[in-house]
Amino acid sequence: MDNKQKKVEYKLRQYYRGIRVIERIERNINKLESDIKELMHYRRELKFFKIKDDGLRATDYSVEKVQTSGNVSIMERELVIQSENLEREISMLIKRKMQLISRKQNKERKMLGIGQVLEMFDEEEQELLELKYSANKTLLQISHIICLDLSTVKRRVDRLLDGIAKELGL
Repeated sequence: MDNKQKKVEYKLRQYYRGIRVIERIERNINKLESDIKELMHYRRELKFFKIKDDGLRATDYSVEKVQTSGNVSIMERELVIQSENLEREISMLIKRKMQLISRKQNKERKMLGIGQVLEMFDEEEQELLELKYSANKTLLQISHIICLDLSTVKRRVDRLLDGIAKELGL
């Protein structure tokens, strides 16, 4: 195996590893979107929450009273705090989602060249490359899976690697 083929093999392994990374990022983005929707629902519920003050509170003499401005009850203050916490959490999740989207786009840009080259091959050739470089199968295992002679599989892989190297200008 010559140096060009080794470079192509490295690029193929990186490409298929990148596909798995992108799939994982997409799952994380979907989970974040779900979490954001849930928190926004809670935030809406808090905004419509009405506090009824029935005036039946007992006086607590164990705590020193501090004069506060306005007639804001403890429950209303707690709701404001919870609402602010939800806002912070939603902002944090949105920021994380944007980071993941950016990371996914960068990964896709890096993989674009090799992906376009692989699209030029027919399905059998793509399957052969996927078995070798994504599923990490040996040539012997691949020959059993696709029912071809071992020497035929090796020859096809070498031909594909040479073709990819030529297309990538290696």
